[in-house]
Amino acid sequence: KSTDGGKTWRNTGLRDGQQIGGIAVDEKNPDRVFAAVLGHPYGPNTERGVYRTTDGGKNWERVLYFDENTGAIQVAIDPIDPNIIYADMWAGRQGPWENGAWNGKESGIYKSIDGGTHWKKLTNGLPTTEQGLGRIGFCIAPSDHLRLYATVDAGAYGGIYRSDDGGEHWYIVNSDGRFWGRGSDFAEVKADPKNADIVYSASVDAGVQVTVLEKRMQG
Repeated sequence: KSTDGGKTWRNTGLRDGQQIGGIAVDEKNPDRVFAAVLGHPYGPNTERGVYRTTDGGKNWERVLYFDENTGAIQVAIDPIDPNIIYADMWAGRQGPWENGAWNGKESGIYKSIDGGTHWKKLTNGLPTTEQGLGRIGFCIAPSDHLRLYATVDAGAYGGIYRSDDGGEHWYIVNSDGRFWGRGSDFAEVKADPKNADIVYSASVDAGVQVTVLEKRMQG
């Protein structure tokens, strides 16, 4: 944490998390922060999951956790209602050899409507781990907080998915592998800040993805 514009820094904890997938800061309360802790890349460890601080990092409380193999890769606060929190859990770990990896059953997007105390898994319309679900990357459209997009790594079921009701229901809008095919590496999707129908996805070719995805959704 830095309180002088980045001139000096101090460690606030979560040292054994190793990989911090994302941080979300409450725009109205900078002392309220959520951290997505992914954990060790090559082995199990218990310091994984979603953590919350309400005192600027002096103390951290783990609010979403499953097991030593399931970490959090992303967390976001709803821009309209700060009590609504979304988190992406990823039970993924790399093998000690090239292209060696595995995925676990707790992977998926989770939502809290009480500030991160209780969570439910969002599953309606999204692939399951039995269907090959791996990593998910998601975003909340800044111009419409009920519009969410997700880039889903799931083999034959992979693609860009969309929700119009805060994640309660999802449907696929594009399955072109150029948009999501490097899901375990990138899994980045962003909506235009003013137009919720314009979406950017980073994978093979971002420029082509934006054009094709726009046309597919508008058509």
